Amino acid sequence: MLHWLKEVDENISREELETRVKDLYELVELLLKKNKQNDEIIHAMYSELEALKSRINIA
Repeated sequence: MLHWLKEVDENISREELETRVKDLYELVELLLKKNKQNDEIIHAMYSELEALKSRINIA
């Protein structure tokens, strides 16, 4: 997907450059969204582990 990042032709058209920038912004937004979802899952799992740990310590 990012193979075109390796080299940028100095003669690239403005339109192509704008397209690449737009594509990169979309990719970054997707990664940020996915990262947020992962953080929420990790937080929920950690909370569950803490609750289980508390139950073990009480028992």
